[in-house]
Amino acid sequence: MSDSEIDRRFRAWINPLQFVSSVKPMPGTAPELPPAESVLDFMSPLDDPISVEKAVERYRDISKEKIRLFAAPAEARILRKLVWPLRHAKGSYMMGNWLGTIATCDMVAEIAAIMLYDVWFTKRMELGAKLSGKEAPSIPEFERFSQEERIRTLRDWEIIDDGVEICFDLIRSKKKRYRQLWIHDGQTMPADAVEAYHAAVVVVVRAIGQETEKGKIVLPEDLVHYLARSGMEPSDLPD
Repeated sequence: MSDSEIDRRFRAWINPLQFVSSVKPMPGTAPELPPAESVLDFMSPLDDPISVEKAVERYRDISKEKIRLFAAPAEARILRKLVWPLRHAKGSYMMGNWLGTIATCDMVAEIAAIMLYDVWFTKRMELGAKLSGKEAPSIPEFERFSQEERIRTLRDWEIIDDGVEICFDLIRSKKKRYRQLWIHDGQTMPADAVEAYHAAVVVVVRAIGQETEKGKIVLPEDLVHYLARSGMEPSDLPD
């Protein structure tokens, strides 16, 4: 090879997206499911294989949030779009998937913003209320907003306070950092993922409430009314 030629050879991971253990057996051979450990191996980065010790340590690291989501209404849409995604975000962190945690928290924040506005807007329309003659955006309009515009609208109409606004902004900034900056130092990603997760928990707690009364969960009145209109009666809520 001459000095003017570029060596195009490189070290590589072969079939990095293939779950080898799940490949169907040859015809005539008995099918055999892969062990659970191989599933975990596939879900973790190839250059940072998972272990029980790592997963538990990471769980403890991310589970130090000051505000906890200790209960949630057993309503399918809330669980599917807010609660389980938060659980998945925590699971991604345990597996070493920092970017997955940040991206999932950003999605949760967007859904929570829309839910907060939807609950508020529904009550406002039912009351026929207007504030200083100013017309609030419709739900379809709000959904088409960028997340930055949604946060600003929530704040303008006093649907959220300063603390929740800060959490929304933090999640958005973490997502933006890794979406736009290819050269950003990945060494800060684990810490950023933890911050995004903690902020997302605050946002979801604000959306569904965490008040207790005589040892029972008490949901915000507006949310109970909203869920009832969506087909879930208050008596269906967990005791």
